[in-house]
Amino acid sequence: MSFGWRQRYVKDDPGHGPKIAKMSNLDSNRKISSLSDQEFERYWKAIEKNEDWEIGNEDFIEKEYISGVHKKNGVIIEYLILRDKKSIWISKQEAIKLTIEERLHATLVHLRSGNHYLRPEYGQHGFTIIT
Repeated sequence: MSFGWRQRYVKDDPGHGPKIAKMSNLDSNRKISSLSDQEFERYWKAIEKNEDWEIGNEDFIEKEYISGVHKKNGVIIEYLILRDKKSIWISKQEAIKLTIEERLHATLVHLRSGNHYLRPEYGQHGFTIIT
């Protein structure tokens, strides 16, 4: 098996190739394309075992959009988002929290003063001001 391509992706485990060959009981000089279905399965299972792979679950988390903002004295204080097909207002602090959690389409900007604000993601239109 030619493990050269795998070595680039497993820098934390430099002996990865020979270890997988030994675990799968396959010749490390063979190319992956030359393996039978059964040999490839042994090879793949050895990788899973070496990397402590286990079946997991993936949750889909909807990312919300900002459709408007409330300003007070020129400073945004609330954001209008669409949640569960309803428009709701959330505080600036909640919007920042959702952005950090990657649940809101916005970019968090850190100012030298220690303050934060949100701006639209790259390539998106500016937020609409709703008074």
